[in-house]
Amino acid sequence: MKCETFMKRFLENDEAGSLSPAIRIHLFRCARCAGEVRAFRLAMADLRPYEPFVLDGIESARIVDSVMRQPEYRKSISLFNWVGAGVLMFVGIFLAPFSDQFMSLRDHFGGDLEVPFSLVMGVMVTIYAAIFIGTHMDELSRWLEHHKLGGPFRP
Repeated sequence: MKCETFMKRFLENDEAGSLSPAIRIHLFRCARCAGEVRAFRLAMADLRPYEPFVLDGIESARIVDSVMRQPEYRKSISLFNWVGAGVLMFVGIFLAPFSDQFMSLRDHFGGDLEVPFSLVMGVMVTIYAAIFIGTHMDELSRWLEHHKLGGPFRP
């Protein structure tokens, strides 16, 4: 058994008395690991007086309340980045057929490359739009409420 495997298995054990035979053999044969285990057990023995650290119900409820009152964390991507990525995608859709690589692919595969390219780019735009709308649903709802017309459409 390798020393890394030994330390991983040793630290996974809750009880020192329930060590498997393979762990005990490695502990007996490897002086380095035996020294680390002795240091670990000495550190644990120093921590024993502080072991029964128990919070009373009032204190634990206060901690849970303070954690629950924290504002929800949400990593957001700025609207500038979303718009920039969308503009780059649309520019790429329109300019890709004029690139040298696309023309060489067209020469190699024939003129039927525009249809699969259009389908793939359409799927990409659809996925992009769905993710954008899904992540900005609150802003979209507020915008629609703000720009809502006051009655039925009149031409």
